[in-house]
Amino acid sequence: MGNQAGGETAAAMYSLVETCKAAGVSPREYFQDVLLRISTCSDASKLTPHGWKEAFLPEVEHRRHEALKRLFAPS
Repeated sequence: MGNQAGGETAAAMYSLVETCKAAGVSPREYFQDVLLRISTCSDASKLTPHGWKEAFLPEVEHRRHEALKRLFAPS
């Protein structure tokens, strides 16, 4: 990891990835969405993997479904 700070950062990231998996959340979807919301969300508990799943996953899934519908809609 290079140094102690790098190791601590990596440990935090691995912990979040494993927490996502335990919560049944895609780590990729979680990180992509949280990085967009982090500056505007005032409730930090909604940015944890479990909180995000409850607060934002339905919206993310709806957006994905709508995008796929538009992408594969007959011309």
